[in-house]
Amino acid sequence: MKLQEEKEHEEEIEEIEYPKIYVVQTQRGREIQLLFLIKERIRVKGLKIKSAWILSDQDRVVFVEADDYRDVIDAIRGFPYTVLLSYSPLPLQEAKQFLDQLLVKKPEVAKEIKLEPGVWVKITGGVFRGKRGRIVSIEKKRVLVELSDLPGFPVEVSRDDIEPLPESEIPKKT
Repeated sequence: MKLQEEKEHEEEIEEIEYPKIYVVQTQRGREIQLLFLIKERIRVKGLKIKSAWILSDQDRVVFVEADDYRDVIDAIRGFPYTVLLSYSPLPLQEAKQFLDQLLVKKPEVAKEIKLEPGVWVKITGGVFRGKRGRIVSIEKKRVLVELSDLPGFPVEVSRDDIEPLPESEIPKKT
């Protein structure tokens, strides 16, 4: 029974078609022009190239994903000082390394800060950094904060320079 499952698993692995990525070398500064040439040749000649890209840390290199190296050669033919570095695609580990650089990392979404008059905040930037106070009024980009150290004298602070105080840090009324 286990042998049967192992064979099925091996067959599944064989069915996965990994991308064939070829490396093209060109002149420094001409990488984007080469990308546009490849795009145009795909459109005009109907080449079976799936994608082409450059990485910011790789000078003079264009990566091309295609089923066959001949399509890559047809796409770059005639472009000055440009060569296909190898007729065989990149090994899977190397290709994975370059593909991982293309992943877009989703930025962390900042929590929506509920600002309204009377909320206690801590000032995180500007001249009054580190001070605590209570919001007096709110404008589009500015907030008037009455500092706990200087009651009666509100200061104007940018919305980006404040954060709400946790319940444990709010000053107690005496």
